[in-house]
This record gives sequence, C-alpha cells and structure tokens, in this order.
Amino acid sequence: MHKIGDVLGFIFNKIFIVILLVVLMVGVPLIGITGTFTDREAVKSILAEADVYNTVPENILDIIEIEEPELVVEGFEQQELDVQTQVRTVRDALEENGLIDPDELIATVKRTLDAGFLQGQVEGVIDGVYSYLDGSSSSFEFELTLRDRVDVVSNELRSFISSSLESIPECGPNDIKDGDDIDILDIDCLPPGSMLADEIDSFIDELAETDGVLGQVYTQEDLDLSEVDLEGARIAYSAMSSFALLFWLATIGVAMAVVLTSHSTHRGFKIVGGMLAFIGTAFIIGFSVITNATDFSDIAIEDSDLSATQEQALLNVLEPVAEQLAAQLNSQVLFTSLALVILGIGSFVLGIYLTKHHVEHVAFHQHHDEQEPVYPEPTKGVSKPAPALANSDKPKPEAKKPAPKKPAKKTTKKSK
Repeated sequence: MHKIGDVLGFIFNKIFIVILLVVLMVGVPLIGITGTFTDREAVKSILAEADVYNTVPENILDIIEIEEPELVVEGFEQQELDVQTQVRTVRDALEENGLIDPDELIATVKRTLDAGFLQGQVEGVIDGVYSYLDGSSSSFEFELTLRDRVDVVSNELRSFISSSLESIPECGPNDIKDGDDIDILDIDCLPPGSMLADEIDSFIDELAETDGVLGQVYTQEDLDLSEVDLEGARIAYSAMSSFALLFWLATIGVAMAVVLTSHSTHRGFKIVGGMLAFIGTAFIIGFSVITNATDFSDIAIEDSDLSATQEQALLNVLEPVAEQLAAQLNSQVLFTSLALVILGIGSFVLGIYLTKHHVEHVAFHQHHDEQEPVYPEPTKGVSKPAPALANSDKPKPEAKKPAPKKPAKKTTKKSK
C-alpha cells in the first residue's frame, strides 16, 4: 500500500510540474498584453510617444481614398477616377503642372488638424471607451468631430486654393482648340472665364455643412454595436484586468502542489525555485529579443488590399506605434519576470535550508540511537536489577563485619 502511494505521488508531482510550466509560459506574455491594454494611460502614452498626432496629418492624404471622384467644371472634361485612385495620384498630377505646392499642402493639413486638437479628440474617445469598460460610466459614449475646426479648415483650404490658382496663367487663343476638352489633371493654363475657383469654393461649403465631412459628429452609434456586444466587451475587460491576480494565485497554488507531492519538502522547494528562476531569466533575455525582431506594423497590414503607396503611408504611422507597444510589453514582462526570479531564488534558498535542517536532524537521531544503552528484557517473575551507577561520586557503604563470637564460659564442677 505504501508503494502505491509513492507511485501516485510521483505521477501527480510530474503532472503539477507540467501544469506549472504551462502556466508560466502562457501567463507571463499574457500579463504583458493585458496589463498594457487595460491601462488607458498606457494606451495614451503609446500614441503620444509614437508621435501619432503629427504623423497622421503628414500621411493622411496618402491613406484616404476618393469616395466621390467626379468633378465637373465648366470648360473642363468630366474626369472619371476609379474609387481606388488615391488623393496622392491627384496631388502628384497637379504638382507636376504647378497647381499646388505639396509642402504647402501638408502644412495646410497640419494647421487644420494640429497635434493638440487631434490628441484631444482621440483621448476623449479613449476615455469614453474605458470609462464604460471599467464600470465608472453606465453608458458607452464618445464623440469625434471636426465641427469645432470647420471655420479653420474652410479658411485654410480657401487660402491655399486661391494662392495655387493665382500661380496658373490664363489660357491664350492658341492654347485651346475648338472641340478639345481640357483634363483637370493635365492643365497648363486656365481657360478665360473659368469657374474653377467658384466650383471649388462651393465644394468647400458643402464640406462644412452639418451633413458634410467636416460637420459630421461620429459617436458610438456609428459603430453599430448591440447591447450583447457591449456587455461581452465589458466582461472581457474585467477578465483581462484581473488576469494578473489569477496568474499569481495559480502560480503559487500549483507550486505548492509540486512541493507537497515531491519525495521530500526540501526537494520540492528546490524544484519550484529552479523552475521559477530559469523561466523568469529566459523571459528577461528572450522576450525583448522576440518583440524587437517582430514588426507588428507589418502584421497589421498583412494581406490588405491597399496599394503600395497607402501601405507605406500606414507604415509611417504604425511603425512608431509598434515600437512603443513593444517597449510597453517588454516593461510589463520584465517586471513579472523579475518577480519570478526573486520568488524562485527565495524558494531555492528555502529548499537548501530545509535540506540542511533535515540532514542535521537525521544525524542527531543516528548519534542518539548509537549512544543509548540497550538492556535485556527482564524474565518473568524475576525483578530487574537496578543498573549500577557509573562514575558515581557517592562513597560505597562499608560492609558490616560480623560480630565476634563470645568465647564459651568455662564451668568447673565442685567435688563433693
């Protein structure tokens, strides 16, 4: 029966060792992920440190696509552009003809969408989302709009277009042949009486209207999320927020199971300590190498339908974000790994101490067993003689000498 218990203990011990290994290998990276994405301040810091609020305006013209490419202007042919044609294509064509200065266009976009304004809008959305997820707000609400910047955007666009059109000369009699239409993307001059400036000005007015691009307000309703989706997101966020606590409880619980099912307690503490210290060190060295070697920005746009220009523009925005995200993940994993190493060293030292105590305990009992005298079992009916006192300082009592016999008295008979 004792052997069966030893075999079961050995089997369960190996099972718990495997479970502890899985918990550590899976849990440490997940702590980095959950610790990063459940912290709103960490998310804000990643975006700010990645300089997103400056890189987005610089690359937005290359990222967006023309949704309504038709532009009809008196004196010009109607230019049909495919939906996938980018604004960059139009910009390059107009640049070649001297209609716009690309550097000035970027400067205009940055003035209308300055970093401070973008940061306020994005962080407002982040606060709205996290306030609902962490329960500090009972409703899921946020607002994203350019309405506060309508006047600035409209004025900047009008000023930019006016200065661009002034640089284009008016067409002479020999510049336009009868029956020929002029391609807006291939112009050298403006026809007499051209209404291009008025058409563009009207287009800007439409953008600034309430239902226009600049006047629209984007809220949570535009995401088309159901109550089930929102409740599921809140549950997932709650689970992610408590993952670190669950990880440490599971790690300590399984580690104690390994100790208790080991052949000896001191050996169990040594096994657990070695595992924790080794895996913690491996993550300290290896995780940063893996994250630095992985380009998360490439993963984000992998297998996309974007053109090469759009992909490059997105990479310009996403690469700094990926670098900051990797740094944040590394800091979370590094903190957890250091805790594992410290806990592992403590467990191993405890195992060594218990081993030393165990050895001393065994040696003490062996020595005690060797020194203890062994007495024969008394026979039945015979009293056990008292053991002699060795090295006793008490003097032995002197044996009493037998009393001397008195001599017999001589008797004499009197004669008659």
